[in-house]
Amino acid sequence: MVSTRSRRSGVPAEDNRMVVIVTGANSGFGLGICNQVIRALSLPPGHSIPISTPQSSATPSTLRHLIPSADSPATSKSAAASTKHVPTTPPPTLTLILACRSRTNGENAREILLETHDRELKERARNGMPVREGWREGLRVVIETVDLDSVGGDNGILSFTERIKDRYPHVTSLFLNAGLAAFKGNDYWKVAKQVFTAGPAIAFSHPEFNIEIPGVLTADGERGKVWGVNVLAGYILVKELAPMLQRSPHTLPFPPRVIYTSSATAKYDAVKAELVHDYQLVQHEATYKLSKYLGDLVMCQLDRELGGGERSVRCLTADPGAVATSIFDRGFGPWLWFQRIMKFFYWLAFALTRLIGSPYHPIDATDGATSMVYAALIDEAFLLPSTKVPAPKFVSHSHPIRPSTVDYREVDRWEDAEDIGRNQAKTCESIRLEWRRREGLE
Repeated sequence: MVSTRSRRSGVPAEDNRMVVIVTGANSGFGLGICNQVIRALSLPPGHSIPISTPQSSATPSTLRHLIPSADSPATSKSAAASTKHVPTTPPPTLTLILACRSRTNGENAREILLETHDRELKERARNGMPVREGWREGLRVVIETVDLDSVGGDNGILSFTERIKDRYPHVTSLFLNAGLAAFKGNDYWKVAKQVFTAGPAIAFSHPEFNIEIPGVLTADGERGKVWGVNVLAGYILVKELAPMLQRSPHTLPFPPRVIYTSSATAKYDAVKAELVHDYQLVQHEATYKLSKYLGDLVMCQLDRELGGGERSVRCLTADPGAVATSIFDRGFGPWLWFQRIMKFFYWLAFALTRLIGSPYHPIDATDGATSMVYAALIDEAFLLPSTKVPAPKFVSHSHPIRPSTVDYREVDRWEDAEDIGRNQAKTCESIRLEWRRREGLE
């Protein structure tokens, strides 16, 4: 194969390599996404990829006829779209970029990922599944540091995107997984009340008892911190890396995608009147739910902008469900021993809630990541166009004793919130351009 070079730098083009970026990759759902991506792409040539197989529950009703069934045999078009297989001529390799704030945490995550993957490869061999020749040698798991709290600076968002442009030929998938919540504790009277009135499944997935710290600012004091990480950072990453996503080779089995990790609590009813003059949520008492909803709305705007044209880049949203990840830690106070105790009880409560039938509580973070990786790999034929439904949402649906499946949703009342999303995107773009000037990139 002839090696060409990227238009930006001297990086050789690799037309048969998927380049996947995961923010917040060192723990929780980020680590789960990485596990799922490596597992799916490492299967032998010709082998079907289960997580990319369309699910009826995850498909808009108007497109479900494309899924073959016993009652409706597959047409050639639907069969080709519905069953993804690892290509045989030749199968793609993978560069997985762990985008972490701490290099040490990234290195620990890389070690965990590779050890887990090596065990899975040995298990496959024991079960008689052939191990793909050259896969392990071609797999690259690399660490790129980024502080999503900072737009500029040596470790800020713009520095990160410039490094990506200089070091890699293209980007195939961008998982905007990293998130922030300014939790400081829980109102345990409200915990008991919500469990009693709404039931544990709702109480532990749509909590009304978290206590948040209002007025938290970014390190430079210029922006609301939760808004900056959950809304602005994702917008800038997409806008800066959009040309690299559009450069992803057509020969790869999966199209370029952006997947934003949303939340079950990202609802229109989180919008308050003060958003008009406090668009960065500095004065809001509850910022997490609203910031995630605003992130969804910004993805709607980006999906409309990038989801058409010659090289479509869909910007989709996904809700992984409720798992006891590190985002809860600060809500348990400053003592590490107490955090560990409370995290165990959260895990226990979530596990029991799942066993009694909750659809919101996956087995673990890797199971919860099913919706995000499904969104990244599902064929375009099973997505409505962005002009009709922007940023559709894929939701992990848990089951008591079997892995999660995926449900199809839309961003809550996105039509009613068009102006909010438009204004948020306009604000983010203004900040992006200002920081590009500050950093000497204009």
